[in-house]
Amino acid sequence: LLEGINYSYAAMKNSDFLWPIVDSKIRYISPLVLDQKVLVTAYLREWELRLMIDYSIFDQNGVLYTKGRTVQVPVDAKTNTLQLGSPEALLSNVERCLSALTRNHQPDD
Repeated sequence: LLEGINYSYAAMKNSDFLWPIVDSKIRYISPLVLDQKVLVTAYLREWELRLMIDYSIFDQNGVLYTKGRTVQVPVDAKTNTLQLGSPEALLSNVERCLSALTRNHQPDD
């Protein structure tokens, strides 16, 4: 997900921000079995002040097996202090991706 918006862990480091996970939740709905084919989805729910990412694991028939969430906060890599707000590098990348999605999903006139 983060690589898809051009904000990989390397890009985080280059922007002088660390993103520790401060909260995580998971709900196991049904057990998976060894070698079962699954689809894992990730949805960036929040990004302006923190990263909140929702995850889902589905089988090949679309049945939900597990869902979860992580919350990560921006920390200055040099001072290790919590930052109020995400860095411009992340915000501009998300905006660019949202604009591209909006352009690609416009109804035909």
